[in-house]
Amino acid sequence: MSSSTAAAPIYPGYVRHTVQIDAPLSKLLPVARSFFHQDFVAKIVATKGVDNTPGAIRTIQVTLPGTVVKSDQTLVAHHHTKDEVYFKWSIAPNTSIPDPNGDVTYITGQDTFILRSICDGKATEFNYYSEYTTTTPVGAYHVLVIDQTQILFKLCNAAGVRMFGGPFPFDGRSTA
Repeated sequence: MSSSTAAAPIYPGYVRHTVQIDAPLSKLLPVARSFFHQDFVAKIVATKGVDNTPGAIRTIQVTLPGTVVKSDQTLVAHHHTKDEVYFKWSIAPNTSIPDPNGDVTYITGQDTFILRSICDGKATEFNYYSEYTTTTPVGAYHVLVIDQTQILFKLCNAAGVRMFGGPFPFDGRSTA
């Protein structure tokens, strides 16, 4: 009898953050309007193609305890109107990220980032949505919840604005 090793099961998942930012969209645009310059997402170490054009690629670098992770992100869709900025990008297949509970590998993944003017232009809705497949569902979810929260704080800090999480105001300036 021969033995075979079964492949690890693959799980789908998603993480979503939606919050109100206490500033008009115009205050966030200098920080968020360029796919090649969204340093609040991660340190961008290389770019290829035309900024804000589907097919453009940015290489990000994330420094974690004991390691540095580099990954390519490819812009899938983008539009920018006076009331909304929309980016959707895919992450490089089989991206592995160290986690205290064991390495996390994203088999596939896409992120959607939307800033939308609300309250007659006085505030902005922040939507960040990650969808993925992985062999490590708990670790993948954990990593993305932390990542999206840090991205929100970095965006608000870079623009010098406050955020509100759901129905409860965050008292004071955001801190990373």
